Amino acid sequence: MFRLVVIICLILAFVSCRPKYHPEPLFQSYNDFENYTGWGDVASNAFTVSYGDAYRGNYAVKVNGNQPFGAIFKIYFEQIPDERPTRLVISAMYKVTGKELNNAAIVCNIMDSVQKPMHWIEFPLKKESKIVGKWLEFKEELDITWVTDPKNSIAVFLWNHDSNEEVLIDDLLLQFY
Repeated sequence: MFRLVVIICLILAFVSCRPKYHPEPLFQSYNDFENYTGWGDVASNAFTVSYGDAYRGNYAVKVNGNQPFGAIFKIYFEQIPDERPTRLVISAMYKVTGKELNNAAIVCNIMDSVQKPMHWIEFPLKKESKIVGKWLEFKEELDITWVTDPKNSIAVFLWNHDSNEEVLIDDLLLQFY
């Protein structure tokens, strides 16, 4: 009888575990910047939009020396349905319009329940490519298994610090697994 109970417990434990790499995202947010659904306050983001030089469509987010921060996507982990995500995949198209990329980066800022920063990670675009004037693909994966409190939040945005070069970003996709 004891063996049967142990076997049943092991089977239940195995079945209840979610695989590390879930085939479909638990939640995703896509923005081609033709609208701002889910991406912060429309009025505060309006000045970062560039018309006419997008990867697809008419609009992209532009940062430069005068406006170093782009549109911000923010979500609380409790808003992600079903399960707690363990990883985040960020993909986007970006373009540098000047001579050099300098310090532009896609930033993920994970905050605790009182909005105090817990983890700040920059994915420098400089490391991706030094090609100027051409749309390039960006893709990074971030392990978020350590985020356990559903009241924690994450913000993702483009930051161009210490540079006057223009950087455009379009078709930004965030996938939580």
